[in-house]
Amino acid sequence: MVKAIILSAGLGTRLGPITKDKPKCLVEVDNVTMLDHWLSKLSALGVEQFLINTHYCREAVKEFWKCHPLKDRIHLVEEKQLLGTGGTVKRNLDFFDTDANFIVHADNYCQDDLIGMWDQFENRPSESCLTMLTFNSENPSECGIVRTDKDNIMTEFHEKVSNPPGNTANGAVYLCDKRFFEIIDELDANIFDLTEEVIPKLIGRVNCYKTTAFFADIGTPQSLLNANKFACSLN
Repeated sequence: MVKAIILSAGLGTRLGPITKDKPKCLVEVDNVTMLDHWLSKLSALGVEQFLINTHYCREAVKEFWKCHPLKDRIHLVEEKQLLGTGGTVKRNLDFFDTDANFIVHADNYCQDDLIGMWDQFENRPSESCLTMLTFNSENPSECGIVRTDKDNIMTEFHEKVSNPPGNTANGAVYLCDKRFFEIIDELDANIFDLTEEVIPKLIGRVNCYKTTAFFADIGTPQSLLNANKFACSLN
């Protein structure tokens, strides 16, 4: 069985009035909510069980879930206080009992069907416990920048530095085996952020899949507009 967690609890403050009355995970690109974008994409890849964490506007997410055709495969987990990406994964370690698990941020719009990423995960080197999606960023100082060797293994990771050594960025879409969660389990109980507290510890153990398809964090009004413009250009 393949499982996935769609990280959806964020406040969406960068989107301003767009998220005044709705959570970021229910913002739409091409009239499709970000949750539906990921549920559809991951279901097509064989994901059978989903975990969605909620916090801001959680009742709206609950209403979305009640009407969704995949309702019986979706587990909602409420966070009374935001746990962060790392804290959410750590609290829900019991969910990840299979050897193929997606972790994705709901606010990333991704045109890639991820079939290539799945194939790369299936054929990853034995030392790799995680396959990470990367993309070319136009704003590398605002991203986690990855450097790899000739075999696509991560050799360096630089989180939001002023002079990043390249523009290949972490897309915060991960495909992990059980060993990744064993690492999480051993970390401090107060872990909060996956990108800052976990990924840098995995030098030499991350297999990177670089997408050439359109990819955008829709966390700002401009990036959301860009994603909608791109999606409209395909219609």
